[in-house]
Amino acid sequence: MKKLWRVPVLLLAAIVSSCSIIEEDRSICPCWYTIDLTEVDRSMQNLHLWVFNQEGVLLYYDTLQNGAFGKYEMKLDKGKAFCYIWGNLLDGTILENRGNVNSYFVKAADCSSDPLFQYNSILDTSGETGIDTVFMNKEFANVDFTLKGKLKSREQLELRVDMKTVGRYIHGGYMEGENAVVSSAEFLGEDYSLFKFRITRQEHFEQIMATITALVEGDRYLIKYFPLGEWLISAGYDPMATNMADITMELDMALGILSVRTANWQTILPVKIEI
Repeated sequence: MKKLWRVPVLLLAAIVSSCSIIEEDRSICPCWYTIDLTEVDRSMQNLHLWVFNQEGVLLYYDTLQNGAFGKYEMKLDKGKAFCYIWGNLLDGTILENRGNVNSYFVKAADCSSDPLFQYNSILDTSGETGIDTVFMNKEFANVDFTLKGKLKSREQLELRVDMKTVGRYIHGGYMEGENAVVSSAEFLGEDYSLFKFRITRQEHFEQIMATITALVEGDRYLIKYFPLGEWLISAGYDPMATNMADITMELDMALGILSVRTANWQTILPVKIEI
């Protein structure tokens, strides 16, 4: 495994000058490429950075901790290379780093997803120097879901969200598989229950399903089962936005109304309530 490193100025100058001789075949000279991470939020943790050549051979891999983000230089062959960066691969994520482009990670069972960020780029290394400024994309949504209505039981009230994307390849592709988030209720007062959880980007967002249950005499009692993904899309949520928006939503069981709000818009959607 190679580490990213800073190129000493004198060494870089010497190498560049050696490729500056008149009539020399400059195609054999490397490209000194800079990955600029200075725009990455310093509160982000645990960046994983991979660089591959056109044949899929791993050239560089490094992990960078929060606050230690700067400009990193590397020597690459002429042509192009591929850079993949993921941030916040924390306790809720299991990484299978195989040293190739098919490395992947999956979400740990039942817990909320980690607040993941991603950056992919094709690096143009045809020149003698190059630079790529990294702007990480938000791959998750924090969800505050309020259930309004009289319930037969509020004992150990739980919301289970089932999804079909269990993980991601480091190049951004999706891994199919069963994936669930379980959230316990916070009671906000009479007839109001709040569930807080986090979901990551899904290949098929419309397949997200939600189940609300309560504990009744030791057994789980079904309160509501509904197509959460379909409802959010119908309400205008864009699951493929470059940066996923956080979601605040309320389901009124009596009126059959779902209200959905993000930082930029709010909508009300009539929904069919069935138990």
